[in-house]
Amino acid sequence: DLANGGVMNEDAHAKELGLKGITNSVEDVIVARDIMLCRDTGVKLHLCHCSTKNSVTMVERAKLEGISVTAEVCPHHFILTSDDIRKIEPTVDAENKVAIEADADTNFKMNPPLRSREDVQALKEGLRDNIMDVIATDHAPHTFEEKNT
Repeated sequence: DLANGGVMNEDAHAKELGLKGITNSVEDVIVARDIMLCRDTGVKLHLCHCSTKNSVTMVERAKLEGISVTAEVCPHHFILTSDDIRKIEPTVDAENKVAIEADADTNFKMNPPLRSREDVQALKEGLRDNIMDVIATDHAPHTFEEKNT
C-alpha cells in the first residue's frame, strides 16, 4: 500500500492537523508505470482520477510520443485544494484569550486526496489544453464510519 495509511495530501496542513499524508509520488509512480507498460505493449490506456501536476506532464509527454493514453480528472480535484480541508475556528477561553483551533473536515476526505494549488492549476491547464480528456464525477457512496475514520 503506497499510501501507507495516509488520509490527506502530505503537506503543511497534514502536519498541522497531526494526520498522516499521502505524497504525490504515490500517484506519479503508478501513472509512470502504466504509461511505460502501454508504450511497451501497444495497448490503449485510460488513467482515472488524476490529481497531480506530474500526472498531467506525463500524459502530455505520452501523447506527444504517440502513446495511446487518455486521462480523466474529477471536479473536486480541479476546484478544491488541500487548503479547503482545514476548519479554523477561533475560541475564547475563560480569560478572554483567543485561540485558533484547526480541525479537518472529513467531508473532504477522498482518494486520491485533494492536492496543492499548483496541482489544481496544472489540472485546469491540462483540461484547457486537451491533455486531460474526461471530467468524471467519481461518485461513490460511503458509510458514516468510512468517512470519519
